[in-house]
Amino acid sequence: KQHQAEFGSPGAYFAEKTVRAVTSGGRTREAANARTLAAIEKRYGVPGEILLAIWGRETGFGAAKMPYDAFEVLGTKAFMSTKKDFFRTELLAALE
Repeated sequence: KQHQAEFGSPGAYFAEKTVRAVTSGGRTREAANARTLAAIEKRYGVPGEILLAIWGRETGFGAAKMPYDAFEVLGTKAFMSTKKDFFRTELLAALE
């Protein structure tokens, strides 16, 4: 069974309270991160508003804590998964 919110009811994922908090947080961070957002948009073509929306929705602007260490997960996947080459490349890139 999938536990990620995006695989469940869209009503819960896009609840008005959550959307309001992400919107407010995005507006607060937009000016503070304007230079970085503009550089990312110029380089990758992703609008700053989209980056802020993803950042806010997926991590609560960094407030959400991951239950596992990213390097441990990548290391384990690089050793034990069926996509070893992919995860090894990702691990090495993360370590740079």
